[in-house]
Amino acid sequence: MWARRCAQPGGIMKTMRPRYKTLMLYGAVAGLSTTAGVFAALMLANAKKPLLADPAQIGVPDHRPHFTLADLEGEQRSISDWDGKVILLNFWATWCPPCRKEMPAFVELREELRGAPFEVIGVALDRADPVQDFIDEIGVEYPILLAELDGIQIMREYGNNLTTLPYTVVIDQNGNIVKAFRTEVTRAQAREVIAPLLAGR
Repeated sequence: MWARRCAQPGGIMKTMRPRYKTLMLYGAVAGLSTTAGVFAALMLANAKKPLLADPAQIGVPDHRPHFTLADLEGEQRSISDWDGKVILLNFWATWCPPCRKEMPAFVELREELRGAPFEVIGVALDRADPVQDFIDEIGVEYPILLAELDGIQIMREYGNNLTTLPYTVVIDQNGNIVKAFRTEVTRAQAREVIAPLLAGR
């Protein structure tokens, strides 16, 4: 029975208890972040020339990679569903304090830009129950997609090889990634990048 469940797509995650799934998610992201952070530090320490590019943008692709994930209602949503809009794509988890701190700013920014071709999309590396509880608590109305462990690979494809959280990218109406934030983002910082994109539409 256990072998058959493990052989199915997502079988291990489905058979694990919620508490262990959360610990596994946290441990996977934390472990990868630590290993990658040590490697990056060693590379920078041995560099003979200073980095001329913005470090936050290193490794970030020019165009947004495609992905499809389920939302909290179980509906499959693709990033292409929001083609033609400026997108603030935020990778987060309920167990990440900076993630929880910055999300109310995204709620406020979305309300400020209501009516504009703009959307905030949250990708949660987490389970449905704690995610639902948290977004209900702070009044999140923008789309939330559930990635669990799949979010690690998606973050890498979006340029976050260190797999740290939070991680946020801004995508223009043509699907080009114009900015990546590897730390907590304020409302003012996000607006500074997004407003010119909307003004030039």
